[in-house]
Parts: sequence; structure tokens; C-alpha cells
Amino acid sequence: MRRIAFTIVVAISISTGCKKGGEEKGTETKISKKETKVVVPGEVKKQWKSVIILLINKENNKKTEYEIEIGKSMELGDSGLNVEVVYFLPDFKMEQDKITSASNELKNPAVHIIVNENGKNPVKLWLFYNYPDVHAFIHPKYQLTLIGFQKKE
Repeated sequence: MRRIAFTIVVAISISTGCKKGGEEKGTETKISKKETKVVVPGEVKKQWKSVIILLINKENNKKTEYEIEIGKSMELGDSGLNVEVVYFLPDFKMEQDKITSASNELKNPAVHIIVNENGKNPVKLWLFYNYPDVHAFIHPKYQLTLIGFQKKE
């Protein structure tokens, strides 16, 4: 039992750094977040043209729809927000090493966007049609929601 307690104390000391003679000893661990690869199947690229994003002003509940082409960006009125639509996946599926679309059917539609406010602080996130509160865009004044998608003609 003493051996287990000693092992725990040593592990905690190592992870938090030990103080010896007034100076802190320890190691700095850098965690690099590797982005997951996104693979858009060819049939998805061929069929889908744009998505429709709803901008809601939380202060006055004003709602405005914006149709944004996949691969393009757009200023959202006078909000100061610019949204770039990077990927659209009609049947979002996350695997161990990639994100893709399991089919070309609208089973779990998701859009990967990059949001810039006044040209600063880009935020990358996925918006889900079926689950609008999952990975929601966090902003004090605005809310973004995926509400539709358009096929190519």
C-alpha cells in the first residue's frame, strides 16, 4: 500500500514540477493539435453547389439568410462577420484518421466554415443541420445555423 501511495506522490510531483532550492524544476509539454484530414467524395463535389446559413442577431432577434457557395466566402451584412464555406458533407462521418461523407444522401448534413470577425481571429468549426447546438458558433451578439443546401443545376 505504501508503494502505491509513494508512486502516486511521485507521479503528481513529476507532472506538476518539483521545487528544489527555491527554483521550479519540471518539463514543459507541448501538445500539438493535428487537424483531421477531410475527404470529400467526387460525387459530393459534383452534386452540391452551396449552403444556406442563417445569421441571428441575438440583441434584436433579426434573422437573415445567406447562400454561400462551397469554396467561397461572404461578408454577412454589417455584422463584421465573414464566413468561408470550406467543405459540405451531406452524410458527415468521422473515422479515426479522416472526416468524410458516408453517402451523397442528406442523412447528416454538415458544413465546415471559417468565421472571421472584422478580419481577425479566425474560428474554424462544423455546423450540423440535424444538431444545430453541437459545435455552435459562440459569439455574444450573433448565432450561425446551417438551414439549407443547394444542388448544382
